Amino acid sequence: MSLHRRLALTVLISLVGLLVQGFFQINHLRQQLLEDRQEVLKAAVDLAMTTVNTFQDRESKGELSHEDAQKMATAAISGMRYLGNEYFYVYTGKGRSIAHINPKFVGAEHWDRQDKSGGYPVRDLINSALQKVSFVHTLTAKPGGEQQFPKLHHVEYFAPWDWAIGTGLYIDDLNQIFYRQLTYVAVVIALIMAAVGALAWVLSRSVLRQIGGEPAEAVAGFLGTLGDAPGDDNIGKWVDMKKVREAVKLITAKWNL
Repeated sequence: MSLHRRLALTVLISLVGLLVQGFFQINHLRQQLLEDRQEVLKAAVDLAMTTVNTFQDRESKGELSHEDAQKMATAAISGMRYLGNEYFYVYTGKGRSIAHINPKFVGAEHWDRQDKSGGYPVRDLINSALQKVSFVHTLTAKPGGEQQFPKLHHVEYFAPWDWAIGTGLYIDDLNQIFYRQLTYVAVVIALIMAAVGALAWVLSRSVLRQIGGEPAEAVAGFLGTLGDAPGDDNIGKWVDMKKVREAVKLITAKWNL
């Protein structure tokens, strides 16, 4: 294989290695972003559960009636926000809405409500709470729109009142971040490797000019200049030249020149 091709292969292998490494690093970033959102959801629902539990405790102590305790808890949950305008929702175990950012949802039955893919998002939310599944995905339209996007939810079940309390965050932007970063890394790596490839090409041309061509051709030419053995009066020098030729042949065979 020529020197040019060996250098090109080395550059190509390095490029592939960098691309693979970059892919795994970006994929790790996407996973980390997803885990961060999961932690936010869990912390938010824990706060909501603590709030509801406070009113239920007052009910159990006789400080509030059942109706007043639920009414005050509903008002508190409805007014809670995090990360700007992210909200909480509450459904009964049968799918009736107790609290939601959309007033039209409150009081309505949602057990049989379907999304555009034919799924039953409220059933999935309630079942995840009853089965203590950490997270559940649904397709949900964003406020003011009709197109549905993937949304990650965390829901917990509050048994004393038969409430499923939860919240969710859209995760469609995670793929956008992933592909944007992947494109950026690919472009940077391509530019770096283009520069490295150009440098390798320049160096190889310089080396070839100095040795008089490809290594195999240069060695063959060098061996040809050694010629045949000299006369007996120069036998010592001839022995030295013979050793040189043998050494060069060994190096040539070892490195496949």
